[in-house]
Amino acid sequence: MSTEGEATDILDAIRAEHPLASHHCYALRVLPLIERASDDGEPQGTAGRPMLHVLQRHDLHDVLAVVTRFFGGTLLGAGGLVRAYTQAVVDALSAASIATLVRHAHFEVILDYATYDLATRRFAEAGWTCLPTFAEAVHIALCVPASEESAAQAVIAGLTRDPAPILPSRYSMRPTL
Repeated sequence: MSTEGEATDILDAIRAEHPLASHHCYALRVLPLIERASDDGEPQGTAGRPMLHVLQRHDLHDVLAVVTRFFGGTLLGAGGLVRAYTQAVVDALSAASIATLVRHAHFEVILDYATYDLATRRFAEAGWTCLPTFAEAVHIALCVPASEESAAQAVIAGLTRDPAPILPSRYSMRPTL
């Protein structure tokens, strides 16, 4: 999830899945920093804000936490609600796999066949992802962490005689676990 609109769609789906629930409290953090929290009918400050604090403490972004509550007749009081909603998010995070997104630069590198083996060896040693396509020349789609973009350009320049085959195409965010 990377937009507030996607979060709204997810929340709507959860509400549709559990229409008899008393509350669907949530906390949202999306980059660039948008933060939202809702108590959804619980006493003010007892659900959404404590849930948001958990996400902030863990420095999580592009995340939506939703706690769906069915009222069972027991009044928890303000302190009990804060503890319950906070613990629900803490428990969910401890069970979740959290991915770190790393910005990557993508290049198209055009090489002759004689240079292909050396190039793929150098790319592999650096830990970069490459996908070759074979035609009159070898076209390599190369993906490197953006922090290593200059190093990649230097390696590519060392493999080619002309910097023209180095074509930065775009940037993307890729997860690492």
